[in-house]
Order: sequence, then structure tokens, then C-alpha cells
Amino acid sequence: QGNKLTLQAQVSIAQGSTAIVSWSVAGAKNTGTRISTAGVLTVDEEETAAVISETFANGYLCDTHTAVAIGSAKKYLSDREGNVPMTVVSTASPYKFCDHVLRAIGEEVEGEGVEQIDQLLRVTGVTAPSRLAALKGKARRFDDCTEKQDMEGKVLEFLR
Repeated sequence: QGNKLTLQAQVSIAQGSTAIVSWSVAGAKNTGTRISTAGVLTVDEEETAAVISETFANGYLCDTHTAVAIGSAKKYLSDREGNVPMTVVSTASPYKFCDHVLRAIGEEVEGEGVEQIDQLLRVTGVTAPSRLAALKGKARRFDDCTEKQDMEGKVLEFLR
């Protein structure tokens, strides 16, 4: 019945700008024999930006996570002959990553945080999700940053 491809994107902070994408292929032959393989593909920040730029030029504005999945899918397919049906599901908004998306499409970033929402809208014409757009002009409520090794203590502090 063909092959089924699943891509799972995981951005690794420990490895800097490299995103590690794991993939697996499982297919069933008519005989009922199961074939499976697994491996790791990498898509770095430069490749991610190139995918965002290319997809925008083709009429779709994608976020960084979707760009990693698309880049990985292209790498996977470039190493194989024939057609492998594939679906990349976009679950994030480019408006969550305005600065990265703006730079990827060749824009100089103006302002920071939610101030970039207007710029991305102006440049792309793609409407921001209403909940993100509603943040504009509101006071920042949270500005604390906790390192990974301190997270457990921070959570316990909140619970007290």
C-alpha cells in the first residue's frame, strides 16, 4: 500500500541553531512483510531561512518549525528515487517568530516583540492571528527568563 512518512521536528537549544529532525518510514508489502528504517536529518538556521524565503516567494508564509519540516522533507526526498507521498503539517504561526521570518524574507527587523507584528503584516499582507494581534499595546506581564537547570526550582516557587 505504499510508504507512510512521519517527520518530527525538534529544535535543539543545546546544539545552537541546528534543528534535529527524526524520521521513520514504515510500509507494508502485499506479502505482509513490514519494512522500517530510521535516521536523522539536520536543517540549520540558514537552511531554515532559505525555506521560509522560498515558500513565501511561492505564496505561503511559514514559521520556523514548519520550515524545518519542509527542509527535512526535501532532504529526505532528494536522497530517494520515485515518489513518496508526504504531508507537512504546519502547526505554528509565523507571527510567533516575527524576527526570524522577517530576516528570512530579506527584511530588516524594526522594533522588538509584538511591535514586529505590524511590520510582518505590512510586508507580507498575511493577517496575524487575532490573539497575537491583540497583544499590541498591552503591557508586558512577564519578563523573567529561567535557565533549564533552574526550571524545577522555579516551578516549585510558583506553586508555593
